[in-house]
Amino acid sequence: MIAVLRKLNKMFERPVLAGVQEIYVTFSTGIALYPHDGEQLDDLLRHADTAMYQAKSSGSSQYRFYAPDMNARGHEFLALEADLRRALERNEFILHYQPQVDMRSGGTAGVEGLIRWQHPTRGLVCPVDFIPLLENSGLTRRSANGYCAKPVNCTVIYAGPDFKIAEFPSMSPPFSSMTKI
Repeated sequence: MIAVLRKLNKMFERPVLAGVQEIYVTFSTGIALYPHDGEQLDDLLRHADTAMYQAKSSGSSQYRFYAPDMNARGHEFLALEADLRRALERNEFILHYQPQVDMRSGGTAGVEGLIRWQHPTRGLVCPVDFIPLLENSGLTRRSANGYCAKPVNCTVIYAGPDFKIAEFPSMSPPFSSMTKI
């Protein structure tokens, strides 16, 4: 089975031509084995689907074999997604800015906005734990629009004495606090 997956992956490494445009396609697959993972077709399909979502969350062109603990993780993801939706309603996201440094001059060339989630019971949730879920659930646009459409309370994290808010006047109004690192 692994040999077949490797052949499929190899085939997907080649671009597909659409007119003159090259398009690269990736695939993710979940595998459920009969009878170990289920004896009924519906069970096998559901378990393969669960494994496929695990593969997708690991990046493109991945595969995963079904494991019973994936169901527990699935329930955890459902709870986290519900929390994410409430977080949008409750404005639990905070925005941090970090400098973009010009490597030639060593000066600050700009800043990058980084979204963080301050969960009421879990505390600051690691971006690795919620950004993929935010993207896969379709909530990314909703959260980004919320931050672009209105001033937000956020923390500015900056490094070095050369960073001045005056260099970025369009960003000055929403800042509520600054922390030097």
